[in-house]
Amino acid sequence: MGKTMAGKSVQILAITLIMLCVGVAAGYYYSQSLIPPPPPKRVSLFEKIKQRGHIVVGTSADYPPYEFIDPNTKKITGLDVEIVEAVAKELGISVKWEDMPFDALIAAAQAGKIDMIAAAMGLKAERFPKLDYSIAYEQGDNVIVVRGDSTVKPFTDLAQAGKLGLKIGVQTGTIQEGRINDLVKEGKAKKENVISYERVDLMISDLVAGRIDAAMIDKPVADSFATRYAIKVVYTEWAPPKCLWIPKGEKELLEAVDTAMLKLHSNGVIQQLINKWHGS
Repeated sequence: MGKTMAGKSVQILAITLIMLCVGVAAGYYYSQSLIPPPPPKRVSLFEKIKQRGHIVVGTSADYPPYEFIDPNTKKITGLDVEIVEAVAKELGISVKWEDMPFDALIAAAQAGKIDMIAAAMGLKAERFPKLDYSIAYEQGDNVIVVRGDSTVKPFTDLAQAGKLGLKIGVQTGTIQEGRINDLVKEGKAKKENVISYERVDLMISDLVAGRIDAAMIDKPVADSFATRYAIKVVYTEWAPPKCLWIPKGEKELLEAVDTAMLKLHSNGVIQQLINKWHGS
C-alpha cells in the first residue's frame, strides 16, 4: 500500500512538473507573440536604382541649351542631359527621362515618381528642406531680354524693370520668378505686370509677338533663343550655381552622385560639355 501511494505521488509530481513546463513554454510563446516583429530593413533609393539598373530623372525639356527636344531625333538632349548621362555611366546604370513642367518637378521627387531632377535648377533656400543637392556643375547669370527693336535701354538695377512698367515674363517655380516677385513684395513692381509661364518657349514666343515686354531667364538660354529670335539683353545679374537634385535624406545616392561629379570635374568632362553647349 505504501509503495502504491509512493508511486502515485511520483506520477502526480511528474505530471505536475510536465504541466508546469508546458504552461511556462506556452506563456513564453504567447508573450513572444505579443512582441511586434522588427521592421523590415529599409532599402535605400540608391539600392533600388542599382537593382533596376536605371535612374529616373525628371526635367522640363523647354530650356535650351540645358534640356530640349532635338527636332531630328525627337529625344531630350542638352547640357544637363549629357552631364546626367556621364554621371550614370560612372555609376554603371542607364537613365530614363521624364519630361514635365518645371514647377511639378519637386513634388514628383518628393512623391517618389522620379529619382533625380536635372533642369538647370539653381541653389535656392526654399528648396533645401525639400531636396538634397549635388556638387554644383555651373554658375552663370540671370538676364532680362527684350525684343531686338525695343526702345528699352540697358540698366543695372533690377528695380528699373518695375519703374519702366515692363510686363515681364518668368517661368513658374524658378529663381527668376522669385526675383521678380520680390520686387512686387517690396512695392517696386506691379503684380499684374508679372506673367508666369509653364514653358519658356511659350514665354519667348509671347515676347517676340509683343504680348509681353521682357523676359527673365538664364543667360545661356537667352543666347540659345537669340540664335532664332531677335532679342537682346538689357539687364544682367549673378545667378546661383546649378546642381542636380535628389529626394531628401537619400545619403547613399547623394554620395554616389557627388563622387561621380568630382571625377567629371577633375578630368575636365563637365567643362568640355559646358563649352560644347554654350558655344565656348
